[in-house]
Amino acid sequence: LYNERHRLALEELLSGGPDRFLEFLRSEQIPNFLSDDEVRQVGAAAVSLHGGDPALEQTLSTSVDCSSVTYFPDVSDLEPPLLELGWPAFTAGSYRGVTRAVAHFQPGYGEHIYGCKDLLYYSCIFPLQVIAIVTDSLTDLDILKDLQEACTSRSVPVYVLLDQSSSAAFLKMCRNIGVCLDDLQQMRVRTVTGTNFYMRSGVRITGKVHERFMLIDGNRVATGSYRFNWTDGKLNSSNLVELSGQIAEKFDEEFRILYAQSSPLSTRRL
Repeated sequence: LYNERHRLALEELLSGGPDRFLEFLRSEQIPNFLSDDEVRQVGAAAVSLHGGDPALEQTLSTSVDCSSVTYFPDVSDLEPPLLELGWPAFTAGSYRGVTRAVAHFQPGYGEHIYGCKDLLYYSCIFPLQVIAIVTDSLTDLDILKDLQEACTSRSVPVYVLLDQSSSAAFLKMCRNIGVCLDDLQQMRVRTVTGTNFYMRSGVRITGKVHERFMLIDGNRVATGSYRFNWTDGKLNSSNLVELSGQIAEKFDEEFRILYAQSSPLSTRRL
């Protein structure tokens, strides 16, 4: 819910720094609603929009709470990007099977409950129609190679949505191993952000995407805390839940909403 006092406190943070922020909280008797890490993250995510797009400045001046909302395709004046490589043809509300769930952990244990990285590997080798990924980290060489194999050898469409802040690391990985994304005709990589929060002072705070899931053929999903990088595969404790059946419809819808909000990934740095 919108909180005017919190907005004013954020204005103080962005204009005067952490000390001004804390001073405002004390003077207004507002409990501190940001951790130290969040204070740093908000500061790093803030961008001044003064002197930029006039239409955007008009949005700032007329906005009631100065925050953007979820993308609504029906009312947007921009044409959303097409899933031009193909997408499973489920009609709205069509039955996708009984919902089932299997938990996987990293490191894995036992013969039948294999680890998260193994789950992602098996998820990449069996799809017939599509692989769709949303993640805030994709720097694991093995996962990228599995995706390459799927889209080049088996012509399975692969869509990847990366949090905007992780795009540089992804591009560096591609450069290091000699991967040219433009040559992967069956793969689309785009970037996406979290919610934009617009301040009346002319500052935009952009959130991050913390969702992590891999959607397979529109009826299976792997989702959880596991990040698609080497450290989660070898060092960190994490989990993935493998979902199948009707629950996959919600992830199908979420991916298409995020894809409509996404922007092309510039490969010029490669």
